[in-house]
Amino acid sequence: MKKFILFIFSTLFISNICSAEIIREINSFDNSTMLTSVINTKDYVEDIPREIIFKKTCSNSNESKYFISFVNQYTIKNGYSPFEPIKIKFNNSLEDIQSYPIQLYRTAQRGQLAFLVDNIFIDKLEKSDNLQFQIPISTSYVSHVKYIDFTLPQNILDEWKQVIAME
Repeated sequence: MKKFILFIFSTLFISNICSAEIIREINSFDNSTMLTSVINTKDYVEDIPREIIFKKTCSNSNESKYFISFVNQYTIKNGYSPFEPIKIKFNNSLEDIQSYPIQLYRTAQRGQLAFLVDNIFIDKLEKSDNLQFQIPISTSYVSHVKYIDFTLPQNILDEWKQVIAME
C-alpha cells in the first residue's frame, strides 16, 4: 500500500514539475534528421532524473533509430549502476516488461544513463497509456543494486508519440 501511495504521489507530482520541448535538427554530414524530446524538471526531486531525452534519428534510407537518456546532477545519494539493465513496464502489466542494457557517462557534475530501444519498444510505446521505468542505482556496496521506479508523466508520453510520428 505504501508503494502504491508513493507511486500515485510521484505520478501527480512529476507531471506538474516538468517542462518539455521537441527539437528538430539536420545533420549536414549525412543529411539525417534528428528529432529530440527534451524534458527538464523545474524543481529538484531526489531520485527523479533532472533531464529526460527521447531522440529519433531518421536516415536517408528511411530507417529510424531511437535513444533514451536520463541525466542527473550528482546530488542523488547514489549514481546509476552499470551492473543491471534498465527495465520498462508498459500499461502496468507484469507480463509486458522489457529490459535494455545501459551505457553510463559521467562528468564532474552529472551522471547520464543512455540506451537504444528497438522497434518492439516503439510499437508498444505507441499503444501504451502508461510507461514505467526501473533504473538501477549503485549503493556503497558494489555488488548491491537498488532501484528507482518512476512513471513517465502522460504529457511526456504523448510528446514521445509525437516524435515517433514525425518525419
